[in-house]
Amino acid sequence: MAREGALVSRAAAGALAAVLVLAPALAAAQAPARGDSIVAACMAKDTATMWSRVAARWSADSDSRWANDSLRRALLALGRADQAVRPASHLADSMVSPDFAARMARRDSADARALQTIIDRFGWPTRSLVGVAAADAAFFIAQHNTSLHEEALALMRALPAGEYSPTEFAMLEDRVRVGKGLPQRYGTQLSVAGAGPMRFDSIEDLSGLAARRAAAGLPPLDLYRCMIGGMYGRPVLDPMARR
Repeated sequence: MAREGALVSRAAAGALAAVLVLAPALAAAQAPARGDSIVAACMAKDTATMWSRVAARWSADSDSRWANDSLRRALLALGRADQAVRPASHLADSMVSPDFAARMARRDSADARALQTIIDRFGWPTRSLVGVAAADAAFFIAQHNTSLHEEALALMRALPAGEYSPTEFAMLEDRVRVGKGLPQRYGTQLSVAGAGPMRFDSIEDLSGLAARRAAAGLPPLDLYRCMIGGMYGRPVLDPMARR
């Protein structure tokens, strides 16, 4: 039971990373204290278990074995560089600064080139190749660079289950679909205009959304809305209310 509780706690931390959908800049281990408290408050109301079990299965890296440790270390270093340019709080406010946005764009471009070189040589960094933390780092770099989205998604889709995070795959698929003007499948992408409420981009098959989210290790929609609203300090409209 203690081990299961620890895994669910890691799933909750992963959920915080998934919350940062407009500017998903923080790896779970680097989440600010405010984010942790928001997640804890929202999680206290959650009675679902399937999603957290799915997320926890990916987070568990107990055997600490991977095939390429030098590649793992290189990806972790890239991940740290990716996060270093992003402040631990008030990222949305920082993005209005042209100088900040330019610095972040330069960092993202350099990281994208480095990750592309890795992909060209090794394929997508998998759990068995580099471990969970380094695989997560590759995802965070890829999601910050639209030039890598479709290739990363295709490479992940071709992998066996367990070699990539189903949560990260879902977020990336939604990003690609929304970028093409298509409805998202998992309800991870939102838009905001001015000081108004946040709205989910169009979602296909709302009746099946809860099951798809749970299977991908994404928190239930109400929990997700709770965390997003807390992190961004504004209301999040319920897409189910439009039905």
